[in-house]
Amino acid sequence: MKWLALLCGVACGAPPALYLHVEAPLRVPETCDAAAVTVQRGSTTAFAQTFDLSAMHVEFPLTLLLEVGSEQDVGAPLEVTVSALKNGAPAEAWATSQQRVTLEASGLTSATISLFAP
Repeated sequence: MKWLALLCGVACGAPPALYLHVEAPLRVPETCDAAAVTVQRGSTTAFAQTFDLSAMHVEFPLTLLLEVGSEQDVGAPLEVTVSALKNGAPAEAWATSQQRVTLEASGLTSATISLFAP
């Protein structure tokens, strides 16, 4: 039912949003207990939140829906950074990745960020 409501909202002119999929070979809570997501528009932080994965009882891959905070975010290049954390520190040296996205004015823009050892 949640998906139906989301799809209806998009079809009915809901504000633009980023559908973010995060992949990582980490286990919650053994090797990772949180994910920090930051969205930068130039030097401005458009979004920053740390998600407590242990409290949410979720595993990788993660799927997050981030709503647009400002019309300035639509059509502008945004830098999305995701970091996997354990006790507030990087879970692994390689557990941070970035991707550049441009939000579309109508509906969802999707992005996948993979956190894997090189």
